[in-house]
Amino acid sequence: MNSISGPILFLISISIMTGLAQIVMRWGGKSAALQTTHSFLEWLWVSRWWLTGLMASWIGGLGYAWSLRRINLNLAVPIYSGIPYLLSVLGGFILLRESLNGIQIAGAMVILVGMIMLSFH
Repeated sequence: MNSISGPILFLISISIMTGLAQIVMRWGGKSAALQTTHSFLEWLWVSRWWLTGLMASWIGGLGYAWSLRRINLNLAVPIYSGIPYLLSVLGGFILLRESLNGIQIAGAMVILVGMIMLSFH
């Protein structure tokens, strides 16, 4: 196993977690927006999924920063930017029943192709 493959696998894992965090934040925020709260504790309870997604995204950012110690930016940025974007679009469509049009699908494909192209060095 190459010395760079461990950090890349870690970065891919962090990127997946960040993409899932985006979905959880959207779902939690959408649910919380429908509620009326009167106290801070009620707001915390209603916003628990939004806050969970926010925390997971923050942890993902820390993982990304750690990954930059071992991975070049020309490889790290496409992975960390592309995977969460693709997962967010797909998760929004499948899990949150958000609409997806042809231009958005084409854009996601361009990002995927760009990630693949940038990973060859």
